[in-house]
Amino acid sequence: MKNRIGMTLIASAAIALGSAATAETITIRMSSPPDTLDPAKSAGTESTYGLISAAYETLVKRNMDGEIRPEVAVSWETTADSATLKLRDSIVCSDGTEMTPAMVARSLERMGAPETASPYISRVVGTAGYTVTSDDAERTVTIKLNAPNSDLLLGLSNPATSITCPAGLDSEDQLRNTSFGTGPYMIDTSRSLDGETYTLVANPYAPEREGAFPDELVFRVIVNNTTAANELISGGIDIASITGRDQDRLRADPSLTVTDLAQWGSQYLSMNHREDHPTSDMEVRRAIMTAIDREKAARVGTFDHGVVASSLVSSNQECYDPTTEDALPEASIEAAREILTNAGWTPNDKGIFEKDGQPLVLRVIGTPTLSNSTPEYVLQALTEMGAQASLKTGSVQEYIVMFRGDDWDVEVRPYIASIDTPNAMSAHVSGPNNHAKIENAKFDAARDRALAAAPGSDERCAAWSEAQHAILESWDALPLFGSYYTFFNRNGISFEMMVPATLDAATIRLD
Repeated sequence: MKNRIGMTLIASAAIALGSAATAETITIRMSSPPDTLDPAKSAGTESTYGLISAAYETLVKRNMDGEIRPEVAVSWETTADSATLKLRDSIVCSDGTEMTPAMVARSLERMGAPETASPYISRVVGTAGYTVTSDDAERTVTIKLNAPNSDLLLGLSNPATSITCPAGLDSEDQLRNTSFGTGPYMIDTSRSLDGETYTLVANPYAPEREGAFPDELVFRVIVNNTTAANELISGGIDIASITGRDQDRLRADPSLTVTDLAQWGSQYLSMNHREDHPTSDMEVRRAIMTAIDREKAARVGTFDHGVVASSLVSSNQECYDPTTEDALPEASIEAAREILTNAGWTPNDKGIFEKDGQPLVLRVIGTPTLSNSTPEYVLQALTEMGAQASLKTGSVQEYIVMFRGDDWDVEVRPYIASIDTPNAMSAHVSGPNNHAKIENAKFDAARDRALAAAPGSDERCAAWSEAQHAILESWDALPLFGSYYTFFNRNGISFEMMVPATLDAATIRLD
């Protein structure tokens, strides 16, 4: 049995939830505690966005077939640098406040404010800034970009753009652990424990929905995959994404439905480009990328359920360029050692490469929750290469804290694109929120041409092809593997996906 993947249009009338709701509670696994439930500020793990999707709405939604569908907006007109969207007649917050177009514009403006520091703002509107205007009489909002971005409408489906109600904007500190949205559910703070469990109850002002849907959703943080698998089998939880070896026994359980979804984007090796790090040296990065065997990384990272990647853009995304395979080095520890030697590094009596009296110290970070044993493999390869390598791993939330800091040189990055466009990788390799501090002028120029090109044009994909090659030619990142996100759920439940890794909790139905 497979889940239905599609999109149910949400009616625009804002009325109380009716008899279609049931008394049943559906419990959903979160693989890590949320960094924040503030849509604009969240780093957007699949767990956090799943919860946000239940309590908030975006202007538009994208289904798994690539179609943009109405949500808060019912129609739109777009150009390369603007979008004017007409809003539905009634948009009501969970506290009963009627949202005007001006209020919606305020929410969109906050997303791009410097003090908000939204990690995904560049995926929505680019990096040049934008303005938002509204017309309450016409019920429209208009976003005007300071530079072209052909992916704007697609970006507006990103959960980071979720419309936040005035009460939340007036009390931003409360956005971290509760909800101020117009979605079908709202967080019951009296029955929630921050970082452990979140109970969501029906929003009485939400639009009417079709089908039989649960009256309550409970999101439980269960970091360990084996623990989550045991809970699924015992009935303690109803829906969970599971990675690793536990999948085999779950697939054999006839009481569970399985949904396999290929991720957008590829897990990759990122290196810290800050000047005081050895990985700011292109030859060191080249040696590291040569030492890593991508086939081995894919094997230990997916337990043979994934595919070897040649680009940060996955093969199921628009404008993927398979010729990137030709730009990647053949894996060889000996070749990596030769690169270091030619760059002036010399092994000491312990076999550790040194230069100017300083050893080659490489601090590796990652999260087994999403990358399984890949960080351990990278540690082993870099040690064999002759680096004084160390490894620090943690939960997804702990890993987010690590990569936002500066105490690392090499990371296994579980990149999962939240929109189906190569521009999703821009935040990882360019711009102010690029945590590795990569500066690649050739990539930036190619990206800008792609964003200024007409959607679907040959010029757009040609520019994205050049951008993909630019990352590899400068030894900025090493694509490792593409993964499948696998969801298991109790039979009799159906749901849809916002992106391949993220459950759209607003669409959960009881068959």
